[in-house]
Amino acid sequence: MEQLKDKFNFLGKGPIAAGVVVLILAAFLIATSLISVGENKIMLLNRVMGGEAMGKGEVIALPDENGNERKGPQARYLRSGVQWVTFGRIIYDMQEKDLLVVPTNKVAVLTAKDGKFLPKGAFTAPEWKYDAEKMLHPSFFLDEGEGYRGLQYNVLTPASYPVNPYLWDVKMYPASEVPAGFVGVVRSRVSTIEGCPGDDEVMGDESTSTEIDTLVVPKGCKGIWDTPLTEGAFYLNPMVNDVSLITKRTVVWEYKGGYKRRSIKLKIDKNGEITQTESEDETELEVGDAGEAIFVRTPDGWNVPVEVRVQAQVHPKNAAIVYSSVGGLDEAENNIVTSALRDKLRTIAGEEGFKAKDLITKREAIGKQIQEAVVEQAERVGVSITAVYLAEIALPPELMLPDRRRQLADGMKQSYNTEKEAEQARVEREKVSAEANSQADLIKAEIAKKAAADWAEEARIQGQGERDRLIEISKGQAAQANVLGKETTAMLQLGLKALEVAEKNPDTVKVPLINVQGAAGLEGAASILGGSSNLAEMMRLQSETDKKKSGN
Repeated sequence: MEQLKDKFNFLGKGPIAAGVVVLILAAFLIATSLISVGENKIMLLNRVMGGEAMGKGEVIALPDENGNERKGPQARYLRSGVQWVTFGRIIYDMQEKDLLVVPTNKVAVLTAKDGKFLPKGAFTAPEWKYDAEKMLHPSFFLDEGEGYRGLQYNVLTPASYPVNPYLWDVKMYPASEVPAGFVGVVRSRVSTIEGCPGDDEVMGDESTSTEIDTLVVPKGCKGIWDTPLTEGAFYLNPMVNDVSLITKRTVVWEYKGGYKRRSIKLKIDKNGEITQTESEDETELEVGDAGEAIFVRTPDGWNVPVEVRVQAQVHPKNAAIVYSSVGGLDEAENNIVTSALRDKLRTIAGEEGFKAKDLITKREAIGKQIQEAVVEQAERVGVSITAVYLAEIALPPELMLPDRRRQLADGMKQSYNTEKEAEQARVEREKVSAEANSQADLIKAEIAKKAAADWAEEARIQGQGERDRLIEISKGQAAQANVLGKETTAMLQLGLKALEVAEKNPDTVKVPLINVQGAAGLEGAASILGGSSNLAEMMRLQSETDKKKSGN
């Protein structure tokens, strides 16, 4: 204090000088004590003036038994806002830090730099008894929380946290995600609950850091959890829990390719003879196939590649068994199913009396026998085999050649007979069609024939009638001649004819007004008709003819 008085002596004495000193001291106090912390930030405090030193091995300077702060990184920190820390900027080395933000689908794994030492052999600290907000604060963690230094079992899920880096190391990891159609099998390195099978050690203990127990256990115990994770995101500690995905959908394992496919093609040449051409192509194992086709040797001496298709599925309740037994579905296929499949197929094909062609003729029965054998082996490791099919069976072409030639010959024979029958049917159709087409002409001819007969009969009847008419007319004229005389009768008939002609042709008749006197005969009638009339001329000629006849 004396030193401060000496420094301010130049101001002199008196009320004014005292006031100036007070103002200067007040400004100094405010400048060193008023602390502003930004939004979403914390202010770390590392005491550099005053207080006792920390003990050996300590990382955080907790207050001594009297509550006095000691030098070093402080457990407390300042939150966002304006705060008063008396001479804080002098006593402490201050650092402003951002809040820890854990993004979506991430977890923050924590390692404590201070705290109680883990029990011997323990892999992680036990699960926290309090929530993260309390346990993250160094004062609570190191005191009431009874926190342990080292890897923590608990993780921080997506959110913002005030994490004091003097105490905590933080690493981000992806959350454990189980997509649709899968389950997640958890293999835990530690036990976090009591009463686990064979658990006679401290919670969080792992016998070794590299060997992992494959025992199927309840959730929370060390080993493989019997209950798998379903679809969704899970915030587990990846340093403690491994999550393996196993599909619950049906999978198909195909054994195909890896051999030369030979074939013989038959065809008929222009002379009707059967010719053959041999060819071969390489079948390759494709990406995703379970393995190559299975070769079997039959007692009749043939080596035949057989392609097989297997359908399998893992029920969620069996996922832990699959994982604990073989490690996964692919391992079950490679180590269990493939071996059982090959052994059974080769055993069946090697039985006494079995022939290569039986692979074709007894395909379904063979598939059932193989399925029964594979199902028994697969069920031991939790895999369900739903079907086994014999796909392509590549029999040597020589084995099938006689049957194919016979089939081709039979086909030619059948084709010939079919064509012959078709030709006969065509001729029959044309015959029927021709008869159908000529039917109309036959009907017309029949009608014409009947019409002609009817016409002939009509003409005969008409002729008979005309004859009878003429006979009667003749009889009447004869009787008339006996009464009137032949000449008079002839004239009468001629007059009637003339009148008939005149009736049909009126222009032929010209009748002038003439007074005729004289003897009876055609001359009078001709005079009446006029000299220019054709009828009159005809009557005149007839009269002269009659006169000549009478003169003779």
